[in-house]
Amino acid sequence: MTLFLIGNGFDLNCGMNTRFSDVYKEYVNSDSKSPIIEAFKREISLDIDRWGDFEMEMCDYAQSLKTEKEFVECVRDFSVYMREYLDREQKLFFKRINDEAKEKNIIRSLSSPIEKKKYVDELYQKATSAKNYVKESYLANYHNFDENYYFQDIKLLDGTDFEGKIDLHKDASLAKSDCRIEWENGGVELKGADQLAKVADLLDAQKM
Repeated sequence: MTLFLIGNGFDLNCGMNTRFSDVYKEYVNSDSKSPIIEAFKREISLDIDRWGDFEMEMCDYAQSLKTEKEFVECVRDFSVYMREYLDREQKLFFKRINDEAKEKNIIRSLSSPIEKKKYVDELYQKATSAKNYVKESYLANYHNFDENYYFQDIKLLDGTDFEGKIDLHKDASLAKSDCRIEWENGGVELKGADQLAKVADLLDAQKM
């Protein structure tokens, strides 16, 4: 059995517009015949960023509603819209996945790694306007890193361009005596503190 661990933000890094703010921007402009829902949408549109925590903001907004029925109507309307929105995003995502083989062939036909990177970057720019927090975090940890060698999607990376090459750089998340080595199918991390602890254990054993 294979276990996949997917972290928060995985969908965003895949180019999906699935933040609450993405949903709200379309939701508040969608048609509605209910005056209750229209008022609800106006409230959200006043400060979309504030509604990042839907449950908390909905609790506050409930104070302005007259009945429980109005509260349920608002929650149900947004929930139905969000499910439909995410379903559309999922279909768009899988369409991009199905186009992947075609894109790989185009990438392999390009002559240099820089050309290939530029092509993939343009694909992402067309697919989403979302801020790339993964890239920001990566560049913040790896100082003096050449952005020409930051690749958006390993699936679209032509590994033959890097055969026999080693990428050596400082990692701000590691202590000075630590080392991490990674390769295609795995990796290993050596911690200086662990090595010193082993030495101490050996010395203690010699004293006995």
